[in-house]
Amino acid sequence: MIERDLVLCDVSAQSWQEVVKLGGSLLEKNDYIDTQFTQSMIDTVMRLGPYMILLPQIAFFHGEPSEHVKKVGMSLVVLNESVYFEEFDNQEIKCAFSFCAVDSDSHLEMLQKFAELLANDKLIDLLRNNGRKEDILKLIKESENENVI
Repeated sequence: MIERDLVLCDVSAQSWQEVVKLGGSLLEKNDYIDTQFTQSMIDTVMRLGPYMILLPQIAFFHGEPSEHVKKVGMSLVVLNESVYFEEFDNQEIKCAFSFCAVDSDSHLEMLQKFAELLANDKLIDLLRNNGRKEDILKLIKESENENVI
């Protein structure tokens, strides 16, 4: 679901916008999106507010499906210190997933797997506490294997 090259841990950032750019750059480097999609993720937050904080301290950034997305994908940025949505009541984030989809339907399976990941308390603890990349990837892999039908 999330490839090793799409995970960045122990990261410093000064703002949520910088976190979006970091997540977007991982997707860009791995040929999932072009640069315009990263800006669309920032624009989505500015337009709709911080509803993408799915759990306390965990954000899920995304933009609308468009021609700027080459394939469905997700990156993960884990922060060594919190950043805050100053524009939105200083809500805190410690990690952020960045998600891209080519259309409104192709990403549904990935979102279902993502929802299952968020139910893993050990993983959530690692994400909130600057866990090691290897430990995070191991729990993601285990979760994928457990949920195979």
